[in-house]
This record gives sequence, structure tokens and C-alpha cells, in this order.
Amino acid sequence: MSVFAYDLKKDDLPCGIFYTEGEDSYWQKRVETIFRSIVSPDSLSLYVFDKLSGVGDIFSALNTFGLFDDKNVIIVSDNEYTFSTQDHAEMEKMDASDAYVLFLNGKSLNDKEKKRFTKITCSKLDKYACAKYSAPLFEYGVEKDALAKLIELTDCDMAKIHIEAQKLIAFAGGRSVTINDVTEVVAEETEAQIFSFTSDVIAGRKERAMYTLEKLQKKGDAPGYILSVLISQYRRILFASLSKKTDAELAAVLKVKEYAIKKARAEKAGGNRFLRRVLSMLVSYEYSFKNGQMSEKAALDAAMERLIGGAV
Repeated sequence: MSVFAYDLKKDDLPCGIFYTEGEDSYWQKRVETIFRSIVSPDSLSLYVFDKLSGVGDIFSALNTFGLFDDKNVIIVSDNEYTFSTQDHAEMEKMDASDAYVLFLNGKSLNDKEKKRFTKITCSKLDKYACAKYSAPLFEYGVEKDALAKLIELTDCDMAKIHIEAQKLIAFAGGRSVTINDVTEVVAEETEAQIFSFTSDVIAGRKERAMYTLEKLQKKGDAPGYILSVLISQYRRILFASLSKKTDAELAAVLKVKEYAIKKARAEKAGGNRFLRRVLSMLVSYEYSFKNGQMSEKAALDAAMERLIGGAV
């Protein structure tokens, strides 16, 4: 049995044992907040275990009578404790038919327990669902293209979107947030900027490519790091072009997010032979600065001059 975090409502929540699964901390926090709200903040029926000494802590809380007819709410937020074989054996006896037990991140639960307990999915949403749940964060509204840009820059990470939304609301000062606000306020991560740079180079948008490169350099990232990320992106595009694997399968092999593979396969890169030449050129400049033949900056500048100028 499972439920998505965004569908979770306190009034519809039955007693039982739950665990969260998924990497988006925004939804993890929302789940915890909902469980905490079942009782008042100062209720003696609320038990939060940031540090668990053993499964006995949970049983002790379950067996304590609540006051004022409150049902016990037990939240286990300790992500370091590892359940022993004995712990798992004890867990088989756990009964929460008249209480609420939440394991924030169920990585220590075994398959049998996960099958018996209710999973609350806290994974990232796709961009369409992300837009639906992000729009209400903007008190005075947000333009459609501005929201789409924000979602792209944050890679559908609701925790990041929530933080950036607060900054954008303050920046806009009581008006709807525009795409210019997003461009001005939201700092792209280096990898996202490299995506943009690569797309512009491949499409021949030299001015935009130069603008993105300037942003990367102003951001303060080391030239060697920029070159390294760029090599990773072109290598990813080449692998995506050559591989017959699905996006998810290739993402697992390369140990990157599936989103990165989708972006790589969307590029029209001029053929595999051209990609190999670009990759070889970039790697040669990385080798040059690592072996002391050039400075990091000189290597990056030379590589960018050839890449943007088309002299690969």
C-alpha cells in the first residue's frame, strides 16, 4: 500500500505504520509536519526519536497511554540507526492499530516490513505536477514562463523551489513574479548552466553561449572544474547517442539523474564523429593543465575559443 506525499491529508490519515521513500526533502518535511499536526505541539502523546537506541523505544511509546484521548504519534527521524536481526524480529509484533508510527526514510526497513507498512512517496515530481504544486507558493502570482524557467533551473526539486520562491516574492515586492525576476534572482547550478551552454554551442547560438560562459566564470567556479563538467556533458551526449539503453538504464550506468540523459538525447549534436572530436579536444586541454603545460584559465579559454569558433 502506498500514497503520494502531495495527496496526504491529516483528516484522512488512518492509524498505522508508515515510512517515507524518495529524495525530495520538501515532501519529506511536509509529511513530518502533517504527522506532527495530528496532536498539539506540546502534547505528551507526541514522540520524536532523532536518536534511536533500539526498537524498544518505539514499543515503549506505543504502550504509553495518551492523555485527553490523544492517539500516540511516533516519528522516527534517526537515519543512522541500523536495525539488527533481533530488531526486525520484534518489528513483526508491532501493532499501531490505535496509534501513528512514521519512519522518516525507511532505508533500514526490510522488504517484509515495507510490504506490511504504508509507503509515502516523496520522490521528485515531473515538471507538470511540479508546476501545479509550485504555483500556490507565490502569494502574488507567477507568470507561466517564469515558473517553467524556475522548475528547469531547480530540476523539479521542490525544496529548492520553495527557497527560491521566498526570494522571488521578496524581490518582486508585492507583484507577480516574471521570467526576468527568475533570471535575475535564481542562481543556476553549474551543471544546469553547462546544459544551456552546450545547447547554445550545438545550435550555433554563439552570443548566448558566450553569455552563459561569462556567468559561469563570474560565479567563481574554477576553470578546471568548468572544463571537467563540460567534458562530462559531451561524454554523456555521446554515450546517449550510441547507447540503445533506455533513459533510466543509461542513467543508472552513468550514475546520473535520468533528467540528464533526457537532456543529452535532446541535443542535435552533428553526429558521433563530431562528438568524438569535441570530446578529444576538451580532454586534451584538461590533460595540458593537469600536467602543468598550461594554466587552468589558459586551457579553458583555448578550449572555448575552438568550441565556440567551430574550429574543433
